[in-house]
Amino acid sequence: MPLAIVAGRSPIVLVAPHAGRRDPARRPWGRHPLKMNDLHTGELTRELARRLDAGAVINDDTDRNDVDLNRVTAAADGAPHFLD
Repeated sequence: MPLAIVAGRSPIVLVAPHAGRRDPARRPWGRHPLKMNDLHTGELTRELARRLDAGAVINDDTDRNDVDLNRVTAAADGAPHFLD
């Protein structure tokens, strides 16, 4: 899972864990109801980071139904590099 890392000079770090997209051709999607990804949060986080000269970590690719990066245990199991 590639993450976008934005460098900044202020002490602020923004995180967009749910900016990924679900592959519409991928099926089956499972038995559980799908969680929505946060559309446009990657772009919004980039713009805020630029305006604030802040750092940012942005998940542009991974769908939160595969790994929910907002859950520490899920990130530890499925994407430990995100926590690093």
